[in-house]
Amino acid sequence: MPVTSTRRMHPQTGKGHQGAAPQTPGWNWVAMGQMGLTGWTRVAAKPLARAIARRTGRPEAQILALIYYPGCEEVPESVAVNIRNRSYAISAQVTIDTAGAAGVLFAHGCRFGGHALYVKDGKLKYVYNYVGEFEQIVESGKPVPAGDCVLSASFEKSGTGMPTEGMLSLYINQEKVGEQKIKTQPAKFSLAGEGLNVGLDRAEPVTDDYPGTSPWAFTGGTIHKVIVDVAGDPWVDLEKEVRAAFARD
Repeated sequence: MPVTSTRRMHPQTGKGHQGAAPQTPGWNWVAMGQMGLTGWTRVAAKPLARAIARRTGRPEAQILALIYYPGCEEVPESVAVNIRNRSYAISAQVTIDTAGAAGVLFAHGCRFGGHALYVKDGKLKYVYNYVGEFEQIVESGKPVPAGDCVLSASFEKSGTGMPTEGMLSLYINQEKVGEQKIKTQPAKFSLAGEGLNVGLDRAEPVTDDYPGTSPWAFTGGTIHKVIVDVAGDPWVDLEKEVRAAFARD
């Protein structure tokens, strides 16, 4: 849902950022204008100036979630959300127009390591490519419905061993539609290039399982936005927050 456009002043630079921050209770949001991105950053309860500094390269604040929008340029891994060795969730707010809707919703990395959320043959799918050695694909047991919906993948880490393992669950709205234990890689997906994309996967794909041809763009519907959350909250709490953020943004 669009919001009334307002101008908010940057606490460090004094520059304005177009667009109102979501007003989700318990979330602090920071404009990502300095990074050349569209959207807001959810941060821990630390001084706002420190959060801004973190987004510009200094590790003073813990980033808990980011909103990404379709149509943005590829986000380099060095400034993209960090999911390494932690629980995380990816939630895409979409409108499905046709039964043939398919393609990439979210992709981060490449064939030598990465993960992606996509729709193929009417089903929601998630892949985690472990350092290019093997692909772990989770598929929904139910088809993606027509109309407005939230399509999500939630990873809950187990134990403290390395590499991090845990359960990956797929959700269509509030309903769990698939799950599988996966192993995640402890290091970055790529040393250079191959960043984060919404609505397509540029360059080398995370998986050859994508439907269609390069850049495997999502068709048959509209992606409104994608939230990647690394706070580690239980899914029942996270799902409520995600829906609230989507409604207010």
